[in-house]
Amino acid sequence: MFSGAIASEVNAGSENASEEQTINPGSARESLPQLEFGIAAAALQVPAYPSSAVTNERQFVLPWFIYRSDTVQVKDGGVEMVAYESDRLKIDMGIGGSLNADTSDTPLREGMPDIDFLLELGPRFDVPLSNQTRNGIRTKLNWVTSLRLAVSTDFRRLDYRGPVLNTQLKYRVAGFGNDKVSLSASVSSTWLGNELMDYFYSVDDEFVTDSRPAFNAGGGFLNLGASFGVGFEPTPDINAYIGIGYRNFNGSENEDSPLFEQDSNTNIIVAASWRLYKSKKLVSVREE
Repeated sequence: MFSGAIASEVNAGSENASEEQTINPGSARESLPQLEFGIAAAALQVPAYPSSAVTNERQFVLPWFIYRSDTVQVKDGGVEMVAYESDRLKIDMGIGGSLNADTSDTPLREGMPDIDFLLELGPRFDVPLSNQTRNGIRTKLNWVTSLRLAVSTDFRRLDYRGPVLNTQLKYRVAGFGNDKVSLSASVSSTWLGNELMDYFYSVDDEFVTDSRPAFNAGGGFLNLGASFGVGFEPTPDINAYIGIGYRNFNGSENEDSPLFEQDSNTNIIVAASWRLYKSKKLVSVREE
């Protein structure tokens, strides 16, 4: 999420501009403030639910904060509790989520219950594959897999929605424009358990209509994805970001559901953040 989108800077030291440096992928560390907070604004354009042709547009102005320690990091809109960390593997417990959607705005789901906010909790496995610096340009490649359990909530009750498995390759390039511009890209695949697929795609008998037959959804493959983003840091305290994500649902487990609407979705985010405070106390963490 945009709330933690403050670009981190790696000290390039005094290396010659023509020198190429290959770093043990997970060994590079940097000293960062233990606590930071500020204000973020974002505009999002996302589907009402996976494969929906209905687009939700949301705008936010929210405070954000980052806390870093050896075992807990609060950033990027979630909480990371580090269980294990080495040069080759990092395992943490993360919290994530997604937005709600009103069925009154989604014709295929008219008369059905709303889709509530989703919260997710579970382990994430981060394997650094490459970390290189050449001519002042830094590149990183990581393989990240998360397995989380989801619940839906309208803030009056919680309902269990089963497991969410996501695996992705994440690539980041930094150091352009006097170290003010960074690029990021990823490719991913996602699988959902029976409960969450049922939440999105099942049609119970009470919601059957002439154009919406009964359907019993099952767990399995959801989509392949790709994303690309550009970050810009005009000052050390101001950061802007624009990103686009693409999801392809060809071969999805429940593409025969009457609630399955199209084979692809596109997400767009435009965000900016302003850091108002950073602590003088620094902590040593692996490069973010």
